[in-house]
Amino acid sequence: MVFLVQATQNRDSAAIHLKLDEIVRSLDRASNELLDMEELTPEDLNEIRQDYEKLARKAKSAAHAPGRVEAVPKKPGKGRKNDHG
Repeated sequence: MVFLVQATQNRDSAAIHLKLDEIVRSLDRASNELLDMEELTPEDLNEIRQDYEKLARKAKSAAHAPGRVEAVPKKPGKGRKNDHG
């Protein structure tokens, strides 16, 4: 019984990952590097999380001021780019 539940959860998790990958891939401004996040090291995941935390803080502070929030600048040499296609 436990094996059946675990197999179902694994299948559901894989399906969710594929759906999210398709959404990320289809968005023009999304970073394709996120498609294989589950393969990244904990350090890489932490770095990306910190980037998004900076972006969230910037968006929160900009919510009270007019104008558009820019994306957090990518660190040079990390190979993080938006490469659709």
